[in-house]
Amino acid sequence: MEPELQETRSKTFDLAFPQVVPILRDLLNNDISVRIRVTGQSMGPFLKGGEIVLIRQTSPNLLHQGDIILYTDQDEYPILHRIIRKRSISGDRIHFQTKGDANIIPDQFIGPLQILGRIEQIFVTCEKHEIVARLIDLNSRLRKIQARIIAWYGILRYYLYRIRAQ
Repeated sequence: MEPELQETRSKTFDLAFPQVVPILRDLLNNDISVRIRVTGQSMGPFLKGGEIVLIRQTSPNLLHQGDIILYTDQDEYPILHRIIRKRSISGDRIHFQTKGDANIIPDQFIGPLQILGRIEQIFVTCEKHEIVARLIDLNSRLRKIQARIIAWYGILRYYLYRIRAQ
């Protein structure tokens, strides 16, 4: 059952401006969830751009394949991509490989310190108004299964691309 619809009138951050990263990091580190407007199309068709997502800080140990996370690259630029692999490197250190759903080639592995938070909800809004038309809860069992299938599909798509390129 999908959560009740509501208006989105709180402050929403835009990922097109990397200057918001220190503010987001501070808020999330203080257990304050934030709403971010999705920009770009690397997560299409799942996220087309323009949606508002609710992000909460999550322990790296609780992240799984299929989760969509907000992290920073080596230049501190914010990226919103899906986890396709989770690996333990040198004992208890966990690293993640991410990929935009619309991208063929995965991103480089990232460490837990680069992760700002995990998407928990998606607010799909009407174009002309800031009124939520649909709310998607990514914590539901069905959405978690869907996320894992999308991650597997992304890995398969990459390997098929590599085979064709040879």
